[in-house]
This record gives sequence, C-alpha cells and structure tokens, in this order.
Amino acid sequence: MNKDQAKLMSIISFLALMLTAAIHLIVFIVGLFDGSINLGWLSFIANIMLTVVVIGVGWQYAKGLSKVWKIIFIVVSVLAILAAVGVTFYPTKN
Repeated sequence: MNKDQAKLMSIISFLALMLTAAIHLIVFIVGLFDGSINLGWLSFIANIMLTVVVIGVGWQYAKGLSKVWKIIFIVVSVLAILAAVGVTFYPTKN
C-alpha cells in the first residue's frame, strides 16, 4: 500500500468511526427525552465505509498469500460488501 492509499484508508476509517459515534450520541440524547429518531441511512454509510477499509487493509495482507487464499479473501470480501448493503444469506421466518 503506497502512502496515498494508506492516508485514504486512514481518513475513511476516521470518518466512519466519527460518524458512528455521532449516530450513537444523537440516538442517546434523543432517547433521554423519550423521543425516537431514525438514522439508519447514516449507519448504512458508516457500515459501508468500515467494510471498505477492512477489505482494503486486509487485501494488503492477503496479496502476499497463496492464490487459494487470495480467492477465498475475494469471495469473503464480496459477501461482506453484500451484507453491508443489506443482502441476507439465510432464510428468514415470516
């Protein structure tokens, strides 16, 4: 990972964590006043940002492994991205 990529990953992870903290703080404060607020779309964005950072940093390690591990990493990464955007892989009861 070159310096620019590392800086980008650092910025994305920082923003994702700050966004997550802000969401929890807002929900907590609103909850103190017996209110409710839906910040699901912000949680969605933070979750995707965190997933992208984990995959990016994980790839830096995985690319030094054998071809089999690279393929496994790619498959799991695709599944993680799909899960982050709301795709479920198990049957749900109605």
